[in-house]
Amino acid sequence: MRSLFGVLFIIALTVVSCTKHTPSYPFAQFDGNRLDSLRNPAWTVSERQVRRYIDSFRLSRRDTNYIDLAVNRYYAARKPYLWITRWGCDEKLDTLVKYLEEAQRHEGVPENRFYLKTITENHQRLKSRNFDAGHSVSRTLAQLEYYLSKSYFRYCAGQRFGYVDAKKVYNHLERKEGNPTKGEAYTILFDTRVERVNDAFIAYATEMLGRNRIEELLHEVQPRNERFRLLKQALNEPHRNKAERQTLSVNLERSRWRPAEDEARSRNIVVNLPSQELSAYTGQDETLRMKVCIGSEKHKTPQLQSEVSHIELNPYWILPKSIVRNEVLQHVGDTAYFERKRFCIIERETGSRVAAANVTEAMLLSKDYLVRQENGEDNSLGQFIVRFDNPFSIYLHDTNNRKAFSQTRRAVSHGCIRVEKPYELALFLIEDDREKEREAIEETLGEAAELRRKERAEEGETEEVKSRMKRCKVEKGVGVEIVYFTAFPAEGDSVKFYPDIYRFDPVIGKFLNQS
Repeated sequence: MRSLFGVLFIIALTVVSCTKHTPSYPFAQFDGNRLDSLRNPAWTVSERQVRRYIDSFRLSRRDTNYIDLAVNRYYAARKPYLWITRWGCDEKLDTLVKYLEEAQRHEGVPENRFYLKTITENHQRLKSRNFDAGHSVSRTLAQLEYYLSKSYFRYCAGQRFGYVDAKKVYNHLERKEGNPTKGEAYTILFDTRVERVNDAFIAYATEMLGRNRIEELLHEVQPRNERFRLLKQALNEPHRNKAERQTLSVNLERSRWRPAEDEARSRNIVVNLPSQELSAYTGQDETLRMKVCIGSEKHKTPQLQSEVSHIELNPYWILPKSIVRNEVLQHVGDTAYFERKRFCIIERETGSRVAAANVTEAMLLSKDYLVRQENGEDNSLGQFIVRFDNPFSIYLHDTNNRKAFSQTRRAVSHGCIRVEKPYELALFLIEDDREKEREAIEETLGEAAELRRKERAEEGETEEVKSRMKRCKVEKGVGVEIVYFTAFPAEGDSVKFYPDIYRFDPVIGKFLNQS
């Protein structure tokens, strides 16, 4: 490594006279002792000084970012330089700068994410040999080495995994009320299993840089999904105003978060919370779209990814303990309330019912008892529910209150997603050759069932529950994705903007802009 450094001479060794003269030894009259007077510390490259400068750079900042800490550990361990050589810097610098400029100008990455100004100034100083006491060659090389590495690893990890740690940000936004258990002080708002940067990726990026395969890696880490392409295209349309550009920048960041289990599925359901819409896809084709009602601001619907397991027709509703605690507990002793709501209290172990008059607060709060709403048209879940694995008891379901679908703002539920077209969604989920299941769907949700309901409503009849709950298995491979995009691909290659219902955009924007 020491062979990398030596003394840079700016002396007459490279100067040749253009006049004619008699050949002679050019340094015959030169006193070797005078060489010291030409030695300038600003021009002297010292490995010791380069290391000291890098140490001062890394120790002067209180870095907490995973990537920055990894870079700091690398240089603290006195590992080989990644960018500087005895000749300065090679073409790797130009390659990286090209990608950094693209990210800032066309992909919504803020300028302070990278150190382009510092890199450019020091590279120019090195090329022009513009050194002085305050900007020595050792300091210039140290700045290039350190800030090129920070920018390189920030860029590679950011493009590959996202510049913002989605789980860390979303899941530290809202503190739970009351006295939550240790480790559960915050409400979980993001439960999508996204890939995250790790030591293996950093080692791989370091190896690719050392093997001078930087362009290959920078190309490899680029986001490939269609959302990113369309949002980037929209960002670079010349008519975009500042507010739209900020929104697009935040949503481009969201589209960098890659699901950890990104397996191809033949059918998918995507719910975008800001647009309050559900889209069902067969392959890449959207085959169904409908309005949905989502969780209120107090009961936000979390972002998640899962797979449909089954659907239920004429489902019962098992009330979550949070709803029991906040809405049912106060009605203990009011038997009319339980009768009106069609709530029954069931002992879990025996399955036996407890008379409403005998119910106590302790029983309602105990895990040994559950509160269940009987099935039928008056059930809060309506007559259809889509079940999929998640830790929140969040599902897609019908509703007994369809007036909300006529509203512009439909953030009204306790977190579940109410669907506008349960019949169409049920048919989408069940294969065409499942005749018995499709007949059950038709009987419960089809036109004949709807006609019967209207006739009863016109005649003022009260429904008498006769239908039993029916469970229909959905063939494996139907994905469910609940996302949050305030700018989202629409028809064709267009992008549509939606209200920031949960006010998440400023939060993501704040973390995206951190230097």
